[in-house]
Parts: sequence; structure tokens; C-alpha cells
Amino acid sequence: MRLKKQEVGGLNILLFPLILVTLLFVFSLVFGYWAYAGKQDYKNNVDKKITTAENIAVEQNSSKKDNEFLEKEKVPTRTYKGSELLGSITFNYPKTWSGYEQQTEKELKLMMQPGVVSSNTKTAYSLRVEVLDTAYTNALSSLESSVKSGKLKASAFRLAKVPGVLGTRFDGEFESSNGATKGTLVVLPNREKSIKISTESLEGVGDFNNIILPSFTFSP
Repeated sequence: MRLKKQEVGGLNILLFPLILVTLLFVFSLVFGYWAYAGKQDYKNNVDKKITTAENIAVEQNSSKKDNEFLEKEKVPTRTYKGSELLGSITFNYPKTWSGYEQQTEKELKLMMQPGVVSSNTKTAYSLRVEVLDTAYTNALSSLESSVKSGKLKASAFRLAKVPGVLGTRFDGEFESSNGATKGTLVVLPNREKSIKISTESLEGVGDFNNIILPSFTFSP
């Protein structure tokens, strides 16, 4: 038995809607199963999900309160005042910090960090202030190779309270006898000497930029 052309065309016309209806039915089944599985998962684990969310919220809130407490503890700040022989260096620092000072008639080395200052030579201090009996250009020369290699980024810098003195700020990775550390260093000229102000840890950069440098002053 042979179908006439009209009958073949009729079958083709009916075939496409049938395929479309079948695909929609399969899609509906898949979507329905997905929705049902999600509903069952939520129903079975809702208590666990709520507890997890509550624990995360408590941890975040606790961490926020801890950070706020630490910031409030730093205020009011204390003031460091150095010897007139070494430039009368003065700056504010968080009252939660302690310091260790080594001073001669020509040089100063001051290290600070939160809590108790460690004597460990490998300690990364939150603040290090040095007055060196060496010319500004010589103090910069030791950092040239790190700038050329890209480990350090150098930029012109002036203290807000001593705008007449032009120095250099270095940000990045520093090489030392204790290995590589990331932080910030400001080098300033002061007559025949040079002043170095640095933080040797990324955690100290905030206080360094917001408290130390804005309040730092000396007699040129």
C-alpha cells in the first residue's frame, strides 16, 4: 500500500507537534524532579542549614567586634620624642605598642610592635625608625637593585608635617639578613644623616599610613 503525497505531508505536519509535546513533557518531568529533590533537601536539612548560617553570623559579628575593640584600644595614642642631637624626631603611635631603643651620639634604632617587643632578630616589627650616620644618597643606593628588579616600587614622598623635605617611599619586598619581608620604607635626608621609617609586615601598614606618617616630624 502506497501513501499518497497528501497523506505523507499530513504525517510530517503531525510529527513536529508530537516531538515538541514529548520534549516539553520530558522537560517538565526533569524540572519537577529537580524541584522536588531541592524541596526534600531543604526539608531534611533545614535545621542544619539554619544552625550553620547562625554560626557563621556569630563568628563574623565576633570578629567585627574584636577588630573594633583593637582599634579603640589604640586610642588615644602615645607620643615618642627623640633626642635633639638626632633631629628631635616626634611621632604618635598606638598606646598598645611597646618599643625598644638603641641610641648613640650619632645614630638611633627604635623598634616597636603591639604588646611586648621581641628581641628575636628575625622579628618583623610593626615600626622601625632609624637615624643613620650616612648620606641620603648612600641610603638609597642599597635599594637600587630591588627597584630595578621590580621587587620594590619607589615614589617621591613628603611628610605632612615636614613638607619642605623631599624623600623616597618604597613599597614591596625587602631583602634582609632575615630573608624577604613585605612592607613599606620611607627614607628622608636630614643634613649629613638619613632617616628611615618602615613597617616590616603588611599588618602594620594601616597604622603606619594612618598614625605614624601623618604625625611624624623632625628638625631638618
